[in-house]
Amino acid sequence: MKIFVFPKTSDESVDLSNLLTRRTRSIIKLYDVNFSIDEKSLDDDTLDGIKRQIRDTIGKELQNRGRKIIFWHPGGLSLICSYWRIYDFLSEWLRSHNITLIFYTEGGPTDRILSFEKLKEFLQNWGKIYDVEKAINEFKTRQEEQFKSCEKEYEKKIVIHRLMHLFLPLDIDLMGIEEVGESEKVEYLKEVLDDKPENYYKRKLLDLTTFVAKIDEVNSITANVDKKSIGKSIKEIIEESNIEVQDKQDMEKNLFALCAINESGNAIDRKSPIYEFMNLLDAKIGKKNSGNGLNTTDVSEILEFFKNSKEEKFAEINSFHDWYCEVFRCLDSLKEKVG
Repeated sequence: MKIFVFPKTSDESVDLSNLLTRRTRSIIKLYDVNFSIDEKSLDDDTLDGIKRQIRDTIGKELQNRGRKIIFWHPGGLSLICSYWRIYDFLSEWLRSHNITLIFYTEGGPTDRILSFEKLKEFLQNWGKIYDVEKAINEFKTRQEEQFKSCEKEYEKKIVIHRLMHLFLPLDIDLMGIEEVGESEKVEYLKEVLDDKPENYYKRKLLDLTTFVAKIDEVNSITANVDKKSIGKSIKEIIEESNIEVQDKQDMEKNLFALCAINESGNAIDRKSPIYEFMNLLDAKIGKKNSGNGLNTTDVSEILEFFKNSKEEKFAEINSFHDWYCEVFRCLDSLKEKVG
């Protein structure tokens, strides 16, 4: 076993170095490097950079097949979920090199993980600890327990982020068609539908229902996304939450109605206005692709569609943009209640 410690400051490094004995210096290596991170831009590029820094710092030790433990105090982080984000991103790479990553801090908002004082105590008593592996595994287990809530929060953010981008282009395009002059509307619609394959919009809707309730098929048409790859659905997140049963039922009922899902949450409601709207858009794609020209009637049917809906849940929805906003009001309400 080899231990690597990445302190946040030189003072911290000196403090830890004074605890090491001649024997422990062959096992425990201190690296006086600054792994400062901007918490607000913790994107994949930043995380890749962190991996390179770790690799460059411990160098040839990566080739050692034995267990390697890294204790790291990164600068610039104040939220425990930021620590989890790094941990989750690096997990596969760390496992491939038999590395256990354990964060430590001086306290504050992240005092739920290993403290600097506890790390000092561990290093100082290295020779007296009967089972070093057990002590390290206890640190790791405690850290993972604290990260569980972050994983759930991140899952919700990712699902909602993906949902937001599913229909954003269509929302922008339809608002654009409404705003241009009458003589330009048909050409604009042609551009929107250009190069779209058969059942394009119903597949988009199935992507939505897959994220919401893992419903990915209707009439032999399947979603673009694989339901096995999305993690937890919105329905699962609601059902696993600690909110009141009636609140859960109300949230599911509202969301299902908006997303063309039946009341049982297990199939597409083909009578739903949003399903019929996607069917209409696909029919216009078929008309265009068959060589029949689009005209002002096609534009009107699309722009006026929701104004003619008689379904209760769609009573206040007069356009696709209204529907889009209502879905995200529903998701925002869910986020507040589920936490």
